Amino acid sequence: MVQTNLDIPIKLSDLRHDVLSKKHTGTTCPCCGRYVKLYKRKLTSSMVKALILIYKYFKLNPESWLHVENYLKDQKISAAVRGDFPKLRYWGLLEKQIDKRDDGSGRVGYYKITQKGIDFVKGKVEVPRFAYIYNQNVEQFDKEQTDVKKALGDKFDYEELIGKE
Repeated sequence: MVQTNLDIPIKLSDLRHDVLSKKHTGTTCPCCGRYVKLYKRKLTSSMVKALILIYKYFKLNPESWLHVENYLKDQKISAAVRGDFPKLRYWGLLEKQIDKRDDGSGRVGYYKITQKGIDFVKGKVEVPRFAYIYNQNVEQFDKEQTDVKKALGDKFDYEELIGKE
């Protein structure tokens, strides 16, 4: 039971049910104060461009972890692209290094491309076009699939990005 400011006891299960019933439109959690919502995230052309650049790095450095933000910055990639690349982990295309900084934060910025990420870049597998994200976790995937070239769209030239293999 949770005591409210009105001294009316409320079951935690009732609060949970209320929050979950509003996840499609979004709501503020009465327990923690966070805004929660189910987000539909598209695998964007910018994310795929970043993945191809990450793939190229790992071709030369297969055993290391990469600080992707710094690497993309060095490659003169825009802040918008640099801000979206972490979402690639929702599709299983990147693996995030689990570690802690001195301040206790788990956001260390180091990633590795997964085998699925490599296969996607090489055009060997398709992935869902959309992921539905709730509370930083994938709740479900869309049935529609996409490959690397479709995901890049007309905005980027796959052959130019991938270079000579």
